[in-house]
Amino acid sequence: MRPSNLEKALQNALPMNADLVKMTKPPGPDGMWLDLYKPIPGKCPLPLKHTLKVKDNSRLDADSFADLDDNNILFLVATNKVIKKDTRETRTKIEVKPVRPPTPKEPWTLPKSIFKARLKECESKAFFDSQKVANKMFEKDWSLCMSKDKIVSMLSRENKGSYKRYDDEQFLKELKKCMHKHYATINSAFNFYATQGSGSPFHVQLNAYTCFLDDTQIPSSDSKFCKRSDCDTTFIVANYQADKKSDLAKINEDHGLLKFEFMEVIMRMAVMKHGKDQATTDVIEAIDMLFDQQISPNIPQIALVDKNDFIRDRLYCEEVDDIYKKHEKLLRAIYSRYRLPPKTGGVRRKTLTIDDWEKFCNDMGFVDQKFGIPDVRLSYVWCRMMVSDVVASYDKMISMTFIDFLEALGWVADTKFIPPSIELETAGFANWFEWQQHTEQGGDEAFNIIPHRESASSFVAEKKRPLAVKVTGLLDIVFRRLFFDPANPDNEFTYEGCINLMKKTDKNLGPWSVSQSPSTGGERDEATSSGGRVTLRRRRHRVGQRGVGKGLPPEALLRDAGGVGEMTWREGEEVRDAKMGRKKLFKLFELTKGSNKLFRWEFL
Repeated sequence: MRPSNLEKALQNALPMNADLVKMTKPPGPDGMWLDLYKPIPGKCPLPLKHTLKVKDNSRLDADSFADLDDNNILFLVATNKVIKKDTRETRTKIEVKPVRPPTPKEPWTLPKSIFKARLKECESKAFFDSQKVANKMFEKDWSLCMSKDKIVSMLSRENKGSYKRYDDEQFLKELKKCMHKHYATINSAFNFYATQGSGSPFHVQLNAYTCFLDDTQIPSSDSKFCKRSDCDTTFIVANYQADKKSDLAKINEDHGLLKFEFMEVIMRMAVMKHGKDQATTDVIEAIDMLFDQQISPNIPQIALVDKNDFIRDRLYCEEVDDIYKKHEKLLRAIYSRYRLPPKTGGVRRKTLTIDDWEKFCNDMGFVDQKFGIPDVRLSYVWCRMMVSDVVASYDKMISMTFIDFLEALGWVADTKFIPPSIELETAGFANWFEWQQHTEQGGDEAFNIIPHRESASSFVAEKKRPLAVKVTGLLDIVFRRLFFDPANPDNEFTYEGCINLMKKTDKNLGPWSVSQSPSTGGERDEATSSGGRVTLRRRRHRVGQRGVGKGLPPEALLRDAGGVGEMTWREGEEVRDAKMGRKKLFKLFELTKGSNKLFRWEFL
């Protein structure tokens, strides 16, 4: 490099192209250009051995490395799919609209639930049994009990030996307070033991009474006045009815105790067990001792259940209400389908009876090793709302309304074992009905294929799952079982198909009467049919008598008018009456039973 170019070679920035040319090709003397030395790099040395298969492995010259064996030459033919991509630009017009906030869900309330009909149906005019109705019921039972001369004379006789020296009026007043204090226990125990017998679930039968004695350990072989035979005699004495033709006698069974008679039994046994100077001379103290020492500690826990606790804590909730509302149409169709004709003949009732409910539970396969007939009857008794006057409202007391039907389903779902859906799937069942069929056909081993939970051991066991989950499983069993045809087991279940089947079966069962027996005294209608005309009479009637014209020929009924009025219409003719309002006579049903004729009629 020339000294004149040294400064440019050492400058901070890169030289220009012209300067670089001059630096690489400097001019020679006399304007001659000098040829620059251009070094030529040597070749890479040959490998010392072959790494590929060659034709001559012994040669290590350059040509031998390129002379590969034919086996090393491999060809791979592959096809690649060519996808033509659309690169055209797409423009989307975005329209901005204001977003409205979601409407807040209206809070759930009982008056808007499926149970709202209870505000009109039940005597308390509320969703729960009220203390006011309970007090009226006690007053009625107490008056019926004190109307029996034998129990009053026995109590007065025992009071004379009491150390408290009550006069008769004061004694009965204090005795009434004592029985009212224990009335809730009396009522619960009566409802439980009435369902344990073989007869009416509204009377305590003798076999259920025996169970009550065994549970409470009231009789004692060492007792002077309270042996087993003495307690049996008490049952007979309390069940005695002097007036066999009274309205009370018509609903009071000869071999079963109504609640006021059950109260009489308790007072008599209290005197036999603790009175007569055995533990005390006072009747009221003897009654308190009987409850504190024998009844309350010993009767089963389920016999002390308060139905208000169940409907408040389990049944009345939004989840259960949503399930019932979702299936209301089908549930009403099932309820109507099981209003069966009476065993004694006649048209069907408007509401379910205990026989209808037992038939339903048997058809649904509810009765099994863990859930027996007493449980079926108990669910029927528990689901009904309280009625204060058993005589005047007996027809209402023994009836199950649609809302009662929903509550009874809740009682059954909470008592029976309904496996969780996850355990159902793990065991390989598609639905609850399939599981139920398997348990019925496979015996004990199949019955326990899914271990039963402790919470399903009894109704009073602690419940760990919401009732809505169990009701869902129970309704799945009900719907699929009603639709299932053993002759065509592969017929796939459809919801609408089940509704149509229920309506068809309901229609085939025959007509039902909308004119139920009135719950209080007043007037009723009687009808006769003659020459294509319907004669309807309104007349005074006894409390509890059905709205059915009974008699031999219609002429006999007409001669026995003696009532408020008599009118005649043809079927389909509109009726206008000050007491009946405007109604249209729809149908008159005439049924023959022996030599008697029964008449029922319907209005639109």
